[in-house]
Amino acid sequence: MAARRQRQLVEIGTPAAGFRVATLEGGEATLGGLTADARVLLVFFKISCPVCQLAMPFLERLHASGGLRIYGISQNDAESTREFNEYFKVTFPMLLDSEE
Repeated sequence: MAARRQRQLVEIGTPAAGFRVATLEGGEATLGGLTADARVLLVFFKISCPVCQLAMPFLERLHASGGLRIYGISQNDAESTREFNEYFKVTFPMLLDSEE
């Protein structure tokens, strides 16, 4: 078996690299803006992922409780993401991770 090169893990406490993504509403969001005044949970997902579909109702309950700010980061286009949100009754804010 060929040896695989192991990636170096990020040290605990190391800040995440900044990023800028589109919002589902057409604006932009940055990691710094999202985390400026509180911790947040970023949920990266693809609408075709069965595990993601299974997790969304649980994440929606967490969001509804008000105890944790949650942002979804969809790897799909805006129209498909809106349909997904409607079907799974997701109300937390959505961001779009485009391939551009």
